[in-house]
Amino acid sequence: KTLQMMLMTLIGAVPAILSALLFLGIFIFIWAAVGADVAMFRNLKQGSVINSTWNFHSLFNAVLLLFRTATGDGWFDLIYDASVTPPSCTAQVPAGAMLASGEVLVDTISGDCGQEVFGQIYFILFYLFCNFLFLPLFVATLIDYFFEAEVDSISLF
Repeated sequence: KTLQMMLMTLIGAVPAILSALLFLGIFIFIWAAVGADVAMFRNLKQGSVINSTWNFHSLFNAVLLLFRTATGDGWFDLIYDASVTPPSCTAQVPAGAMLASGEVLVDTISGDCGQEVFGQIYFILFYLFCNFLFLPLFVATLIDYFFEAEVDSISLF
């Protein structure tokens, strides 16, 4: 009887869990869109986590990387990759700059540096939101449905 109550609780909680998953998906998508912006992390230098597969080169790759980060896999190393600064990377060269050869640069050359302070804030906030907002949301949903099913099974009517 207890197993049947637990299964019915899980089945009853599916719509609420799917709603929470949709909310998490929208949250990850928005953070990925911000991170995949050219001014943010699109051109990051490859490091211990950022490589040809896990990067911000496209929105799809950014969503996958942030989903991986939400699970806690390598998120602290990702902070270091996202906040790399010169001389460990190539800085952006603005248009109109004088090159060593004496030529004036016509177009801006984008660098592969990260956002030092903002990169740290971006990933720490993302990790905190995922682990202290969304994870408890799933657990609270299951507990709520479990207690609701337990009360229904105890009542006489």
